[in-house]
Amino acid sequence: MTSREVADVLGRPHATVFKQIAKFLCSEETDGKERGYFLTSFVCSHKNRKSYPMYEMTESACREYREMVAKYGNGTKSVENGVMRFDQAIRERFHPNEKNIMSVGGDGGFLLEGRPRREYEEYCDMFNRFITGPAVEGREIAELTEKYQKFYEVMKSIQLKVQEGNKLEDALYGVAIEAEMQGFIYGFKMFDALLNKQLAIA
Repeated sequence: MTSREVADVLGRPHATVFKQIAKFLCSEETDGKERGYFLTSFVCSHKNRKSYPMYEMTESACREYREMVAKYGNGTKSVENGVMRFDQAIRERFHPNEKNIMSVGGDGGFLLEGRPRREYEEYCDMFNRFITGPAVEGREIAELTEKYQKFYEVMKSIQLKVQEGNKLEDALYGVAIEAEMQGFIYGFKMFDALLNKQLAIA
């Protein structure tokens, strides 16, 4: 991947990206080739065909620069969006045959891996309203109430100490909530993907 492509993905001028990489390599006092940055050039067709420098970057170099951008732009929405696009571009360039678990879920990974923590927290907040709303409003699903009652009956029958019972209850709730959370996010992402597909067709 070239530094020009990286600049396009991040929505930044190439001169800015190039200078950041060059400054970083100088500060590290290291040969760029050892870290996966290979200095080359390109010809700009709309500026009198002048030649300008750029870097050819390996996957490790892309990920290193990605971390640099994420670190110094932490908390900035435009930077977070650019980093997400960069992650996607890295996967598509260096691992084109891998499943994209980011769009609709998939097997073998956490659904929001690599996404900003803010997005995860937004889903958590939405999920909390989703699961507490029915009970607060008196419209909890009957089957769920039965499962809760069965759980407490089992807890009572095994006669655990209070402290042990609390630990077991917390552990089971933790697993259940995390499982429901994953299912909720997966469904939300699937709906989003299908909606975008429908919009693209329309």
